Amino acid sequence: MEEPRFEACFACGQSNPVGLKLCFSYSDGKACATFCSSSSYEGYPGIVHGGIISTLMDEAMAKAILMQGRRAVTDNLTTHFRLPLATGVQVHVSGWITELKSRTIKAAAQVIDADSRVIATAEAVFIEVKSLA
Repeated sequence: MEEPRFEACFACGQSNPVGLKLCFSYSDGKACATFCSSSSYEGYPGIVHGGIISTLMDEAMAKAILMQGRRAVTDNLTTHFRLPLATGVQVHVSGWITELKSRTIKAAAQVIDADSRVIATAEAVFIEVKSLA
């Protein structure tokens, strides 16, 4: 299945001038991307804002769901921050489905650095929708 494109999306849209421009690959049911933040996305000086880290994981989980041929929106998202992420540090984000029900999809994600240290993890519940328009 070809990945649906959402060019204005803050997380993955390649046409969004202020977006993260994430590009995902898919393997074994996981959606994976790399990301390196500039100071444009910091909270405290030199530290990536937690909302950006949450966005990375939300997007990875949503992409894993899309690649299963489903369209869903986030119902709730729980993020666990393990370590601060300095700007300029490349990380790997991955998301995967943990449970499929009729319209409810549970997923998980993580952000790890080049030394395999876990920066953050997340769990979420998504609700399948007929249309995203």
